[in-house]
Amino acid sequence: MITNGAGKEVKRFTTSPTKGISRVTWNLRANPTTSIAGGTNGFLVPAGTYSLAVYLVKNIGIDTLVKAHVFNVKALNNQTLVAKDPIALDGFRKDVSALSRKVNGVGEIMKELEAQLGLVQSALLNYPNTDLQLVQQVRTLKLGLDSCMVVMYGDGLLSKHEFESAPSLTGRLGMVEYMIYDNTAGATASQKANLMVATDEYALVSAHVKRMLMELNAIEEKLANVPIPYTRSRGLTWKED
Repeated sequence: MITNGAGKEVKRFTTSPTKGISRVTWNLRANPTTSIAGGTNGFLVPAGTYSLAVYLVKNIGIDTLVKAHVFNVKALNNQTLVAKDPIALDGFRKDVSALSRKVNGVGEIMKELEAQLGLVQSALLNYPNTDLQLVQQVRTLKLGLDSCMVVMYGDGLLSKHEFESAPSLTGRLGMVEYMIYDNTAGATASQKANLMVATDEYALVSAHVKRMLMELNAIEEKLANVPIPYTRSRGLTWKED
């Protein structure tokens, strides 16, 4: 693992030794925050002092091979435009990474919510002794989720027919990520403004998703008393008998 001068871990590698020899190179990028399986490259780390620690993870424990090998990362100064405040640029990258982690997380929750709403609606329509009055509540939740999807990912119907539409949350944030991925010149006013807009949109979407999850949980509590077959989000509310 790589730790910066403040003692905070910025990069972790895992590797399987081949014939007793394993070689790892670092491209001076932190771990990404978007997805565990999404890749290994985050934003560039700032110049400064770092330390390397190497551990061997075995079935019976963990051995420390290298405790703290200190080294320096230096800027080559070969860019035409260099950030006047590298610390501020690094802070902006961290803010973007933090928001990206949250946006990707709520996006996955929304996909699971969409699937679960479909299952609950099917249960209400097809299983005996369920309260059909709940169907309208589920439909309202699905419409609310559709609205959140438009904010998150844009209006696919409009874009499909080449109509101009407002930037989506993920599109706006993705553009900021793309523009600062290799950028060492500092964040622009436009990038900062887009991050603020994306942050506000995320706050609204996440709050709405939390409310919908609570409503869905209340519906599932009622369905558990019928009972209906197990559905994947119901957890301990599923009744075996």
